[in-house]
Amino acid sequence: MRGLLLSIFLASAVSGSIPTCEYDLDCSLNGLCIRGYCECDAAWGGEHCDTLNLLPAKVDNGYKIDGVSSWGGTVKQDDSGLYHMFVGEMTKKCGLTSWWRNECFVHATSEHPEGPYIKKDVAAGASSTCPHVLRAPPISATRNSSTWLIFHTACGVEDEAFPPISDCTDGTTPPQPTPAPQPTPSPFRPTPPPAPIVPSTPECNGASTSVFMSETGPDGPWTNVALVSPPANGVFPFDVANPTPYIFPNGSVLMLYRSYSNLRTGGTWQWGAPYPGYTMIGVATAPHWRGPYTLHPTPIFDNLNEDPYLYRDHRGGFHAVFHNMDPWPSTAAVGRHAFSPDGFQWYYSKNDAWSTTVDYEDGTSVDYARRERPEFIFDALGRITHLINGVVDSTVGEYGDRSFTVVQPVKQS
Repeated sequence: MRGLLLSIFLASAVSGSIPTCEYDLDCSLNGLCIRGYCECDAAWGGEHCDTLNLLPAKVDNGYKIDGVSSWGGTVKQDDSGLYHMFVGEMTKKCGLTSWWRNECFVHATSEHPEGPYIKKDVAAGASSTCPHVLRAPPISATRNSSTWLIFHTACGVEDEAFPPISDCTDGTTPPQPTPAPQPTPSPFRPTPPPAPIVPSTPECNGASTSVFMSETGPDGPWTNVALVSPPANGVFPFDVANPTPYIFPNGSVLMLYRSYSNLRTGGTWQWGAPYPGYTMIGVATAPHWRGPYTLHPTPIFDNLNEDPYLYRDHRGGFHAVFHNMDPWPSTAAVGRHAFSPDGFQWYYSKNDAWSTTVDYEDGTSVDYARRERPEFIFDALGRITHLINGVVDSTVGEYGDRSFTVVQPVKQS
């Protein structure tokens, strides 16, 4: 150990630089700490390996239909090599601001991971948001399962109280009547329960997660086989939305999700608080993807985020990327990375993982008004190959909420 420290000291003295790491955790689990400095995996850069190395995107990429708004997608490859995207799309020619009433998710395919993806069918009607597709664990070492799963927010059926908006044109949404104000309770700070919560009477609504299953591959038909809803005790979590699971080989699940909390250092949160309130990331576990799901009683860290995407690297570390919202609104449109050795103790990266700007192969760049809903595409070796986002181009359309889905390549070597 003394020899290693001496070599680090001599190397830094010669180079004039100060060592930046002592452990692999100092490299965000996206690289290794070698002689005091992070050697990052190809996809990541920066002093602590927390900035994504994005490459210019093809001009024709992702999922984009004239006059139709979409908002992020999730991609998996089938055994034939075809890529399948399940993408949030606004019905009735509406824009992004209609998402909570109009978003469904459609099935689109491409021969290339970056797309362009061509619409094939509608997998779930409005209201269904934030789809995350994955395949059930392999049946054996040589045989993949034909079961595909989609974790998503809401139920796949229209809400009778809030039917889809219908007076839209060209993928944008005209102003809607302001809902009647609701009474706002006083701020409160209850003590978190001492143990994880298993909801006793789950009810499907816009604050819950549904699990759709197809036993015959990505073409469906899809059946709702599990439901994860928040407890009715007024304590975290208030929502179980934006689900992103990791399924272990034995079928058990670790899942992150977006919720709201009335607990945050230095303040309280209440219904009716200015958006985004205290939008935080929770964790749930289950012995099988069919459930039952246990909701752990506190957020994974004290930072505002939404749109989590959970994955595991080739060394066994857990990672997540988010739409960073802390502090709001100065970082309202950037990505952030977090990492964990075990999926429960999380560390929040200090730097933004990407910005709102997308560079294109033709030399142009676009700084989008919003860039959210991150997901990754991986190759057969588990390396990140592409970043998927929903973006808003406020210069297009009459009402400024035209959105579409971009797929941008990531450095691999």
